Amino acid sequence: MLFRDIVNRYIAISSVCLLLLLILVGFDHFSYDRTHFAQQIENTIQEQETEAVHQLREGDWISQLRSTQKADRILSNDLVKQIEKLGEQAFTVYLYHQDSLLFWSKPGLIIDPHYKEFQDIPCVIRDHRQDYYVKKTEIADGGDLLQVYFKIPILATQEQAYSIGVTPYKFG
Repeated sequence: MLFRDIVNRYIAISSVCLLLLLILVGFDHFSYDRTHFAQQIENTIQEQETEAVHQLREGDWISQLRSTQKADRILSNDLVKQIEKLGEQAFTVYLYHQDSLLFWSKPGLIIDPHYKEFQDIPCVIRDHRQDYYVKKTEIADGGDLLQVYFKIPILATQEQAYSIGVTPYKFG
């Protein structure tokens, strides 16, 4: 009887220790997943920011666009191809001269520097489907200083979470 009680206590204590060890390992695993996920998001944003700056500096599409605008001419095929290439990227480019929006690469939520939510840049803004990281840089074109805003999605398109709002149907 005494031997059986000792064995039962040993099994109970061993089971509790094993359960605590599994809980600690599971918690560490889940916290690693969150940290790893946050690191992946940060790396993705960095990669897209680097690509956005590269696209900004690639070619002279900004000066071509501004000269076309000033001369009131039609866009060349090469310029249209560069602009289309920008529109295919995950990020959106907004080009401002003083208070005027000169160019944006794709439709969506417009970044207006006069709104209070864009006063502290870099910042994160929310859309109805996505959160975006907004970064600002300035470039010189001729004698003008242009402001360029990059709107970078925090999650990739295939990872976006969509929500659906349902409103009640009303008669009459």
